Amino acid sequence: METKKRTWMMERFRIMSGLPQRTKMRIATRPTKVYKAIWYLENMRNYFRDIEVGGKFTLYYDDETKRSDKECYYAQQLGLTFKKA
Repeated sequence: METKKRTWMMERFRIMSGLPQRTKMRIATRPTKVYKAIWYLENMRNYFRDIEVGGKFTLYYDDETKRSDKECYYAQQLGLTFKKA
């Protein structure tokens, strides 16, 4: 168990440092609460992302998007940013 724990910690360190992974372990780079909020906003409210341009925490909206009243909450608590496309 110690070996697996050390491997997991090293993989997490490599990802956070920007180094390539050495194993096929799936390491989360953002908290589950943020992941679920992004999923909800994309699938239920029609926000969309462009990871190459805005990064992982930027959501875009247009005229067809059902804007959320909780955008201030998402921005302050979860670190998301919202931009008009």
